[in-house]
Amino acid sequence: MSGASNNVDLTNGNPSKLILAFAMPLILANLFQQLYNTVDTIIVGRFNGDDALAAVGASFAVTMVMIAFATGTGTGCSVLVSKLYGEKTILRLRRRFPPF
Repeated sequence: MSGASNNVDLTNGNPSKLILAFAMPLILANLFQQLYNTVDTIIVGRFNGDDALAAVGASFAVTMVMIAFATGTGTGCSVLVSKLYGEKTILRLRRRFPPF
């Protein structure tokens, strides 16, 4: 690991720009997910027929539940990491989350 820090202070500066910069990866991920779903629907509907298109539509809900679970887990972990990092308890942070 390098010793360089990539921390960004979100408490100073224009809040709108900071929030947009912070949210941009989530926005892009959602756009790519929607694009994938749209292209998948077009290709399956055009080449594989109605039954295959119905299967793609039915599996979308399952996919969204898995994505929501992963997002929620990531958000929950980020709350714990942020709390420990903000308290300056780096040793506790490293014990709970070894990659840090």
